[in-house]
Amino acid sequence: PKMTKSMWHFRNKSLSKSAAATIKGGGLSKGEKLARKLKMSYNSPTTRQVLDNSDETVESFVSMFRKSSIRSQLPEEYLNMTVEQALRSGNTTVRKLLTDNRFVK
Repeated sequence: PKMTKSMWHFRNKSLSKSAAATIKGGGLSKGEKLARKLKMSYNSPTTRQVLDNSDETVESFVSMFRKSSIRSQLPEEYLNMTVEQALRSGNTTVRKLLTDNRFVK
């Protein structure tokens, strides 16, 4: 069947870049898989930064990418966990401190 202009537009413009890459490249990155599992948007630069550094400890991630003031708000037991472990823990305060744009350096 002949492709109309609206069909072409839908097919080529409606997909996000990550969705198009998935179709083209055939697979999700570790960060994209984790984003889906945690119901986070991988399109957000802040979220992408968190997910791309998910193997770092929370302490090192905060020192590199977040304002030092959040360190006092983080429960101490999370500092030696990886970012991924901290996000999977379900603690909404930790998740907010790591992912909220207000706390980026």
